[in-house]
Formats: sequence, structure tokens, C-alpha cells
Amino acid sequence: MTDKLLTTESKLTFGKHKGYTIEYVLYEAPEYLVWASENVKFFKLDPKVLARAKESSGKRKEEHYKYIRSLYNFMDYECSYYERYGDEG
Repeated sequence: MTDKLLTTESKLTFGKHKGYTIEYVLYEAPEYLVWASENVKFFKLDPKVLARAKESSGKRKEEHYKYIRSLYNFMDYECSYYERYGDEG
């Protein structure tokens, strides 16, 4: 393993994204890059790439939370519908 800064063209040499480029993982799982940069001693991302990963990770979390909230809103709607009208509807 090396201590040089990794760029978007670098390939991961460990973990579940082994063999993929940083650019690919930045798109697919930016939170993994943030986690690895904070927890894996030899994993050193270029600061610009790390900033992109943190920004993308935050956006993905927001989108995920919006999706989860929409599911709960849908379930609340369904529950209130069945409570109001029963199974017959």
C-alpha cells in the first residue's frame, strides 16, 4: 500500500470496491470514500476529490431521507385510507 495522494484515475486496492477507479466509486458510493479516508491509515485522497466525495455523500443522504419520508407519507396515507374505508374501500 502507498501513502501517495489518490486521484480520480487511481484504482482502489482493497475493500468492496477493489479494482474500481476513484471516479467510479465517487459516483456510486461517495460515502465509502469519505469513510475510507477517515478510517484507513494508508488511504489518502487528493483534498479536492475528498471535498467532492463529502459533497456528493451529503446530497445522497438528503435524497435518501426524502425518499424514506415519502414512503412514510405514503404509508400514513394508506393507513388512514384503510382506517377510514376498511378493506372494501
